[in-house]
Amino acid sequence: MLKGFCLYIGTIQHLAICQLLSRLASPIKRGILIRLKRAQAAVVPSERLRPQESWLCHDAWNTSGALGEGRFAFLGQVANLGYPVNWKATRRSLLWRFWLHSFAYLLLLPTEERIKFCQEWIAGNPLGSQPAWHSHPLSRRIVNWCKADFHHGQISQSLYEQSEFLCRNLETYLGGNHLLENARALIFAGRFFDGDLRARNWLRKGLSLYEKETAKQILPDGWHYERSPMYHALMLEAYLDVLNLAPQSDRQNSFLADAARKMLDSLVSATRPDGQIVLFNDATEEIAPPTARLVEYGRSLLGYEPQRRESFPDAGYYTYRDDSLFIFIDGGPIGPNELPAHAHADIFSYELCLFGLPLIVDTGVYEYQVGGMRDHVRHTHAHNTICVDGVSQAECWKSFRVARRYPPKDVSYEAIGETRVFRGRFDGYSYLIGDRIQHERTIVIDSGKRCISVDDSIHGHGAHLIESRLHLHPEVKAEVSNSTARLKRDGVEANIRIADGHLHAESGWYCPRMGTKIPNTVLVIKNRSELPVRLRYQIHY
Repeated sequence: MLKGFCLYIGTIQHLAICQLLSRLASPIKRGILIRLKRAQAAVVPSERLRPQESWLCHDAWNTSGALGEGRFAFLGQVANLGYPVNWKATRRSLLWRFWLHSFAYLLLLPTEERIKFCQEWIAGNPLGSQPAWHSHPLSRRIVNWCKADFHHGQISQSLYEQSEFLCRNLETYLGGNHLLENARALIFAGRFFDGDLRARNWLRKGLSLYEKETAKQILPDGWHYERSPMYHALMLEAYLDVLNLAPQSDRQNSFLADAARKMLDSLVSATRPDGQIVLFNDATEEIAPPTARLVEYGRSLLGYEPQRRESFPDAGYYTYRDDSLFIFIDGGPIGPNELPAHAHADIFSYELCLFGLPLIVDTGVYEYQVGGMRDHVRHTHAHNTICVDGVSQAECWKSFRVARRYPPKDVSYEAIGETRVFRGRFDGYSYLIGDRIQHERTIVIDSGKRCISVDDSIHGHGAHLIESRLHLHPEVKAEVSNSTARLKRDGVEANIRIADGHLHAESGWYCPRMGTKIPNTVLVIKNRSELPVRLRYQIHY
């Protein structure tokens, strides 16, 4: 009980007062609104909801044929919900049901089927029912229904009611990507019901939120402040969607376009040679649209070709690539203090590709449900960095909470000819464990010599277990001896040589998609002794 109390205190101390008050008031306000008279549309939908370019529509799981038979697929799980659809889907996780009610699959269907599905939803989900009317799936559903461009009385009336309900139930207590999703939906509804008094308010509020939240959520180097490549890609899609609806004369075009360009630069820099994003901080391969499609969407709207960059000091991400090598290093805080929901304890971790193939990877994310796998993927031992005494760098708990967390310090990244040098220091273990424990990591990338050197120094007092892990892609075969490991994958080879500690292999999981866990090999370099301890290894390729 005492531990749980400490976790709560450690978590809420980072929240703003307005977040706490808004969270307390939200269920009360929602209950009152359900009892209010339904909002009636004063005008028919505008005929002017026409995007400048075709919408980017993305659903990685469903097909029109399966949907027509009542089979829905999300997060690696398929359920037969029948027809009429069983919208409750009570045996599925909350996130699965969120996707069900978000309607990303709507544009896969012909027009008559779209109308039937929406009518079914209206009949089965009265005002305020959960999770259908939760603000997050509600926001995404409003956008997807608007994209379908309905001019159908019953559906338009429901869309109007949903938009007004959302306007009064914004996720201000949460913020982050959820609030931007709310804002995008208000803008879409405002454009859709152009000419209506309430719709003008939705549009005004949505644009105001984007202007305010862009200054907060989009860091100067272009990264979304939650530092998840997947949520970054989702938010980039939202920015491009809003731009797609905006009249050319709108003053909002300028700050939206500037943010979108920087976000495109960040995204392409975090995309591996195989076209997939790196899997830091609750990132998966399938939920956000692929980078190539977002780049094309941005190109069609902005006429902009994104530029790869190496250094993103505000987010704390650093990367290098050439014809044979791609490495992406995490040298930043786990996320914004007030919203570490998607944070993993992965300070100084990295991903590595050689000759276009991923070799050393992040574990990824299996599910958001509370449990062993959720705890595992967020723990430091699921990442390619140093873990002391089996203690995680941050106290991640439940599905989305983090109590004590500490940022890295003295982070730097230098380019000297063909060499790149990353340095950083983490002193969080001095608070989590004691004994003044500090970890210093230096990564030297020498592309001329085709060598990556990783040097970890752990300072402090007392005897401690120091472990450095390298999570290998499932297709990598590893031959391990006392101080070397030979890695092979599809004709690509690399040799790892350790200078300190003991090397062995253990079993792990690779979770590139929700609901998917693939066995893989994890190399562990460890040393149990009095501090200071030094662990060094080199990767030759």
